[in-house]
Amino acid sequence: MTEERENDVKGQGYLIFLCWLVYLISYVSRYSYNSNMNPIMSEFGIDKATAGLVATFYYFAYGAGQIINGLLCKRYNKRIMISASLLVSSIVNIIFFMGIDFRFAKYLWFINGAALSILWSSLISVLGEYLSKNKISISAIVMSTPIVIGTAVSYGTSALFVYIGNYRLSFLLGFIVAAAVAVMWFFSFGRYKKTHEKSLENEEPTVTPENKGNIIKGNKKSVVLMLVIMCVFAVVCNLIKDGLQNWTPTILKESYGLSDSLSIVLSIALPALGVFSAALCVFMQKKIKNPIIVNIILFSLIGLLIAGLTFAFRTPFWVLVLSIFGVITLFIHTVNNSLTSVTPLFMRDKIDPGFMAGFVNGFCYVGSTISAYGLGLIADKGGWDAVFVLFLAVCGLALILGVVSYFVTGRAGDKDDIKD
Repeated sequence: MTEERENDVKGQGYLIFLCWLVYLISYVSRYSYNSNMNPIMSEFGIDKATAGLVATFYYFAYGAGQIINGLLCKRYNKRIMISASLLVSSIVNIIFFMGIDFRFAKYLWFINGAALSILWSSLISVLGEYLSKNKISISAIVMSTPIVIGTAVSYGTSALFVYIGNYRLSFLLGFIVAAAVAVMWFFSFGRYKKTHEKSLENEEPTVTPENKGNIIKGNKKSVVLMLVIMCVFAVVCNLIKDGLQNWTPTILKESYGLSDSLSIVLSIALPALGVFSAALCVFMQKKIKNPIIVNIILFSLIGLLIAGLTFAFRTPFWVLVLSIFGVITLFIHTVNNSLTSVTPLFMRDKIDPGFMAGFVNGFCYVGSTISAYGLGLIADKGGWDAVFVLFLAVCGLALILGVVSYFVTGRAGDKDDIKD
């Protein structure tokens, strides 16, 4: 191994760290508003709907941007675009810190969502392009943790700033860390890219001329069908995942009279299981190979647990109900990791990982939107049992479509098709 190649291999660990840090910091600069909804409503004298509209603008821009950037990220200069994404987010945060007319808040937060939507597909594209085969699994596990850690940092610092009487410091923090990491990425990725290119000077190119710039390689029919099914899985996944995250505290409080303080703890504790889901997802991918089968198994388990939950709710044992919620959360986060990071990285020889990650993640936000507005309405009309019936129905839909697609494509994606 040449010295340049050895330095490149060593630098891959630092590249994974850089991608991890960028995405973690993005959660600090994106949740600086969401984590301060109550003091914002008090300061501006607005109702929940008006305050929530700002977040709605963000999610619309972010979800649509995921799909657009998934299509375009292969052509991006990642050094510039990822830095620019964080810099725009930092500017929006400092504007909020300095004070604004609230009428413009939703438009500024829309810009924040559009800017940050660049990151996920671009980061996955970077990892898929620059990592060696033996680093893919660890990168998939590492990239599952920024959501949990970033959310905890954002909400934790927000609680501290509210306690000392100045919630706007959350926006100042978002500005500082996003700007700092933008500069760090620009110079650090530039240095790594030069090392990587130098290490390949004496090697044969790994991308053939006919495949250069292509999003999908090989059997396009099978890959496209798999992509469509993954998008359906994404909608179902986030409908259930965000439904549990948003409504579990309310369900437990209304059904068992648990305190508000416990509800707050649960809102942080349940998503934390996502850290373990990444390792489970990588393990299943390596053993089973086919991502469709991986998700069929997971949705089957989730459906069985939801069915058991409807019976557990008829008992006085709230700990049992909470335990079932926890296992469902673990499995549904495993589905999310499979769809948005593990499968795109493991299928990088068949489909551009940045495109797949961004495109599928965009459909995740369709499920999030339905969850935010639809589940509360269903609960108001038919109670929580009606919500669980809906969860069972969408799990069944995912299973049927998954099984059909598996056989229609001739079981495409089996051992010879997916690289670990």
